[in-house]
Amino acid sequence: MLPGLPGITRWRELPDGPSAVGVPGEGLERIHVYHVGENGFVSGSTGVKFFLSGSVDGLLTHWLNLPGGPLRLEPAPHEVSLMAPRIEGSEIVYREILVRLRSRGVIPITKIDDETRRVYLQWPPNRTAPAPVSPAEESADYCPATLPGESNALGQSSGSEGSTSKSTVVETRIRWPTPFTGLLPVLSSPDDMYARDRMVAIAEQSQQDVGGAMREAFIGAADWLSEGQSTILQAWLEPIIVGEGPEGALFASEARYNLVADSLEAGLKSPEWQEILGRPMPVRRVWGVPGLCWSLLIDQLEGGFAFRHCKRCGGLIQGRSHKRFCGPEDSVECFRRRRAESKRTGRRRLR
Repeated sequence: MLPGLPGITRWRELPDGPSAVGVPGEGLERIHVYHVGENGFVSGSTGVKFFLSGSVDGLLTHWLNLPGGPLRLEPAPHEVSLMAPRIEGSEIVYREILVRLRSRGVIPITKIDDETRRVYLQWPPNRTAPAPVSPAEESADYCPATLPGESNALGQSSGSEGSTSKSTVVETRIRWPTPFTGLLPVLSSPDDMYARDRMVAIAEQSQQDVGGAMREAFIGAADWLSEGQSTILQAWLEPIIVGEGPEGALFASEARYNLVADSLEAGLKSPEWQEILGRPMPVRRVWGVPGLCWSLLIDQLEGGFAFRHCKRCGGLIQGRSHKRFCGPEDSVECFRRRRAESKRTGRRRLR
């Protein structure tokens, strides 16, 4: 969405890079579109940059095992800088601009500790609360919360000394750890946290009841998933190119569609290849990181694989029933430490 466009405009961000589509709009909005292939690799403008090794392998267990307990909240910035496209003559150029941010959504304060001067926020405030944030709350404007005569974390004062007025909201944002830092927006919704907590509960449930967990997963994922359509080139072949290179893509194209060429470049220019690869292909459309993780969770449960706890670190792991410890796709740190411990044990036995 780009203000000032005369109509729908298409361009490439780099000469051989991914295509971009600009749609006239009142405000600036950018959506990254990725395709996750059958091999787990991601194609898209920044897929390799933001996804671990360019793949979704291990993303779900990272999501379920976010470290450090509650996510860290920090003061929300008033504005952020970004590179935005604009039309200059007959060209699309990118210029750095500053965008003002307006906080939306509310997390209720559930506890105030007068001694430590800490407040505790929780969404939902109880187990029976609805999942989505109220649309009325999302569209409302609030002032940063401070005690009378003091400055809050943003350096804003609540009023003159002796004032009794208090505001009700602190403007903060969630600081997501790696690998989610670049995948989630600058201002993330409380719905993202709530969706993640529901997934953890469902993964725990799967240890005793895979069928029941799968039903709960489909219910929880309803607002995040939908049916969509892409092309064979984008949804099937491009992730293979990312993960296996041109040779792997040539082999896969011949094996599935009987497409033969001397090189991938020559094949993609061939009318026969273009006709087949341009055919529509049904896909599962997911919205954001929570939607992707809901989809990965459903795939795991549909395969009949329950989640278990690693015998070493206690984190949730996925895979076959005999698996007892984290693999590199679950927790690289736990996996490496266990390997190091095994080597030390082996050396002691040889002495």
